[in-house]
Amino acid sequence: MLIGQQGDKFILSSALKIPSNSHLIINGTLFLAAGANSHILGLGSSNIIIEGSGILDGNRANQSSRTWAARGGIVAGNIDYTGPGANNVLVRNITIQKTQYWHWNIISSSGVRFVRVRANNCGSSDNFAAGSNNCWAIQLRNLYLIVQVAWAWFFYGSVYHSGAIGCIVFNSAAERINVTMTLPRSWRG
Repeated sequence: MLIGQQGDKFILSSALKIPSNSHLIINGTLFLAAGANSHILGLGSSNIIIEGSGILDGNRANQSSRTWAARGGIVAGNIDYTGPGANNVLVRNITIQKTQYWHWNIISSSGVRFVRVRANNCGSSDNFAAGSNNCWAIQLRNLYLIVQVAWAWFFYGSVYHSGAIGCIVFNSAAERINVTMTLPRSWRG
């Protein structure tokens, strides 16, 4: 499915939920409507490609909710805290910007790859988390996180065989990748 040409703007009043076996080419801008208080794309499915030269714009200045629930760019595994994880997903060459919180929050997912994505001006770190496996950030450009406690990427809570390769982070409060885990009970002593 082709979504717009460069310069086209589509206003979303709620998240666009992407079904399995989808190939989205985003060349325009998907812009979250004022007061939508939502994420932009929800992934609770498998075999998805999202690519193009377009922009996902969270319109943070015009969102009123400070609730953490699903206020980001691309969300999987916690679509309003009820959705399943995503499997076999490729996100390539798009820009994600001005989100209320994270550019992406990928939970309980497998085989998710973000390649050459520009991530500009978000309110929190980007996450692979809680049971995710084989999830990768490759050649990303993460520019400017607005909060003082944000990391560029955050791997936490049982993330396996995942990582970041060839990525650049700058203008972040903490220009790094953070890994946090809960030790198995047998390791705690």
